Amino acid sequence: MQTKSKKNLFITLTIIFLFSADLSAAKGFGKQTSSADSAAKSLYTARLKKKRAEALKVAAPAVVKKLFANGAGGWEFMGCEKQRSVWNCSYRNEGGGVNMMVVKKGSSYRVTAISYIAD
Repeated sequence: MQTKSKKNLFITLTIIFLFSADLSAAKGFGKQTSSADSAAKSLYTARLKKKRAEALKVAAPAVVKKLFANGAGGWEFMGCEKQRSVWNCSYRNEGGGVNMMVVKKGSSYRVTAISYIAD
């Protein structure tokens, strides 16, 4: 009986940990980024280093999933342009480019969408 209750406790704690980690990533409680540029650059750097947890600190889970499903490397940062309440941050590469939509959440910036452009 005691091993069953330990197993249930372990499962419960694991679920709580995973749920709270997902909420903190979704609500923007990750890495503090001071600009749209820094959010976009931090996300790209995390992808180059293959550090998904770092990427989740500055981007929505769907963005990280999409970014890690595709290759990254050789991208050149073109900057960010504010369009009303969001920033469009662009990278270009030999085959086209990548656009990242960045929003300000509290005092930090997060990448909320990503799209690829082919030449």
